[in-house]
Amino acid sequence: MPAPLDLKAVLEELERTAPGASRVLLLAAATPGRRVVWPWVEGLVPDLTDDARAAVRHLLEVRGLVRDGADPPGATGTLGQEVAEAATPLLTDENATIDRYVIDRAEQVAEDQAGFPEPWEVDALLGVLSRPLGSNPGLVTQIPQFLRSVALAAPEDTRLRTILLDACIKLAGTGTRAEAEANARLADALHTTDPPTALTHYRRALEITRDLAEQHPNDPQLKRDTSVALNDVSRMLRDTDPTQALAHYRESLEITEFLAEHYRDDSGRIRLDLCIALRNVAEMLTPIDPEQALALYRRSLDVNTELADAWPHNLSLRHGLASSLNDIATLLSGTDPEQALGYYQRALGILRELAAAQPGNLQAAHDLAAALSNVTILLEHTDPEHALSLSKECLGLRRAAVAAHPGNIRAARDLAIALVQLGGITALSDPVRAAEHYLEALAIQQSIAEALPGSLRALWDLGTTSARLGELISPEHPEHRAMWRRAATSFRDALAIQPGHPGLARLSHLSARSYADCDPVDRDDWLAHAAALAQRFGFEE
Repeated sequence: MPAPLDLKAVLEELERTAPGASRVLLLAAATPGRRVVWPWVEGLVPDLTDDARAAVRHLLEVRGLVRDGADPPGATGTLGQEVAEAATPLLTDENATIDRYVIDRAEQVAEDQAGFPEPWEVDALLGVLSRPLGSNPGLVTQIPQFLRSVALAAPEDTRLRTILLDACIKLAGTGTRAEAEANARLADALHTTDPPTALTHYRRALEITRDLAEQHPNDPQLKRDTSVALNDVSRMLRDTDPTQALAHYRESLEITEFLAEHYRDDSGRIRLDLCIALRNVAEMLTPIDPEQALALYRRSLDVNTELADAWPHNLSLRHGLASSLNDIATLLSGTDPEQALGYYQRALGILRELAAAQPGNLQAAHDLAAALSNVTILLEHTDPEHALSLSKECLGLRRAAVAAHPGNIRAARDLAIALVQLGGITALSDPVRAAEHYLEALAIQQSIAEALPGSLRALWDLGTTSARLGELISPEHPEHRAMWRRAATSFRDALAIQPGHPGLARLSHLSARSYADCDPVDRDDWLAHAAALAQRFGFEE
């Protein structure tokens, strides 16, 4: 049985002999699992003295909270809240409070993981963020990238939503940047499951940032905050109110152009914002004024090239350059596929370099796979063998990402998309194999939809793959009707989440008609559903 230990006394001694050693324990206190892997703890503060290292090891050992091994920290360790509570009075505001350490670590994780924090540490940090954000909601302004990354990558995490909702409630009416930030991050967490509520919070964030920018017209950061808030609202309106979305995007572009013209930009941040603003307006203009859209995309490419040349070792800027090349390629793909292919291949070359420079990075692998998919689409009819080879390479990357990150929803979704693409390529030459790809994708998408009930994206994916299977297999096949029913049901449920989406309404209409053509017992109900959509959105029956 472990010997009794005065935890407070040990921590006090640690702070006297090795200032900062307690911080090792503070993060460990937040770590999920049962036992912390010692090499990980040791590596957190590599400059500890031998005595301090031994003291930390002893503290963990006597409480049965440490084990040897070289495993990554993904499945390990918790010390418990008692460590954090015991350490709190020992740490001053000047050196490091628990709250400050958690905030710093969240910032570091967001930066290091490039938008994809490791699930184990996300879980750990979310578990302890509730306390500092509960007592000081204003801290939300210090960790926006971490919160945004989690909200977008893990929309199923209800704790995050609860934390941010509480922050919004406590900050309501303050009209501060903290209130705006809390509303924006809560909207991030809700944008796929509850778009109307997400839009409400994005609009509240915009309202606050506009007011603050008007009160302080010479503050460039508040101008930038307004630009970001405009982009958030626009993103939610793109499909349901494209006119308003374009107006907001144009306003955001005006702000970033003003900042780029009137303020020094030694870090490149303003010019990077300008690239994003140009791309946003261009994307909205593509269906209505492709010529102007192309001009804006080329401006964005010029700025991205300038940034990448100025900071050649900055991987993020190289990624931005690849994105600009992809934008132009996508616009040209319908009118000048040969030129588009050249841009796609340039982007692919950059993304291969970035993936090679970041082995094991999920985002880098994702981007490379997406680039392979883009080239595949253009080559599918002109060079089917090469297209098939690239599609298989893409699928291999997606499978590797799932193997490396088994609990990551986005990695699983990307794998399903790759399977669907490969199924589409092989549908004519090998329909049996294509059906196998579709069925594997469908199983993944079904599990995602069950894990994320009410997710618009999950339902959309499920409907799309079910419809592909319905088209592929013969009407005599016993699963033919079932596939069309799943497609119709998925699109109907997705439309209930985003009722004003015309593209989704079209898919719901077509799948309802296709299912009705299978002559099910509820045929009349689905025909009525299709007819109602046709009348509401102006579809031809």
